[in-house]
Amino acid sequence: MAPLSVDWYGLEIAGEIHQEPARDDLEISVAIPKGDRLEWMVQKLVELGVDRISLLTSERSVVKWDDQRAAKQLDRLRRVAESAIEQSRRIWGCEIIGPTVAREVLPLIPIAEPGGRDITKADRVIAIGPEGGWTTGEVQCASEAISISRQVLRVETAAIAAATLMAAQR
Repeated sequence: MAPLSVDWYGLEIAGEIHQEPARDDLEISVAIPKGDRLEWMVQKLVELGVDRISLLTSERSVVKWDDQRAAKQLDRLRRVAESAIEQSRRIWGCEIIGPTVAREVLPLIPIAEPGGRDITKADRVIAIGPEGGWTTGEVQCASEAISISRQVLRVETAAIAAATLMAAQR
């Protein structure tokens, strides 16, 4: 497309205009991993085009935040996401919410679990469990299971694999 220069209400557009496809509203709901893996995971999920990251607390979660720590961590993660948005030249933001108790949302969304069905184009959200996996009760209350790998993956690896598979279905 040729460069365009238009004076519109005192604003000037100079340069090429590029169109970005509409958002797919991809969401990863994920148990909070230990250590600095959370920040790295958020960065990579944003770069892959995930629109919403919902942090979960499951029965086997090692990381559990009180309200004060949650607010501080969410602020930090939002800054990480903003940096990744700029680096990857995204025009859409990424919402980071939570933490939410996993059992409250599992009846509404599929979980990543070995032996589940293949991911499809219709899948827009998937829940990733903690180190040690979902409990039997959490698996039973989930809407369904989706398999993202034959191997057991770390939390952050599973989240990135799920995001990659969903993005590839676009």
